[in-house]
Amino acid sequence: GWADAQVELANLMCKESDGCSIPAEARLLYGQAAEQGHPAGQHFFALALFSAGDNTNGQRVLRQAAEHGWADSQFELGCRLQKDGATASECAKWFELAAAKGNVAAMNQLAAIESDDGAARDWLMEAAKRGSVEAMNSL
Repeated sequence: GWADAQVELANLMCKESDGCSIPAEARLLYGQAAEQGHPAGQHFFALALFSAGDNTNGQRVLRQAAEHGWADSQFELGCRLQKDGATASECAKWFELAAAKGNVAAMNQLAAIESDDGAARDWLMEAAKRGSVEAMNSL
């Protein structure tokens, strides 16, 4: 199949669902797109795997999407690594990659883990300029 169309159709299915779970048909389409190396498909398939309790495969697929440059996956991977006790530098690596693509949540995370107050403030200023209320409140 055409990966872009698979992801779009799966997204539509999710919008029409109850919002609590990813429909089986959507999970299948995300998986098919992920198998084709589609970063958005990989990202959403990873989330589907996590929601189904398959953390091992979810982490593997999420890392693939992050390595393909998908900013939301880079941020999510940084958060999951942080939760799992990874080093600050390993988490910061993924947050920095996501922040470089404009992900304001990653900018806020970098500000939170940054030991240099000046650098933390710079991340907050950039996130605030991009509309992050969280960053504005932290300044």
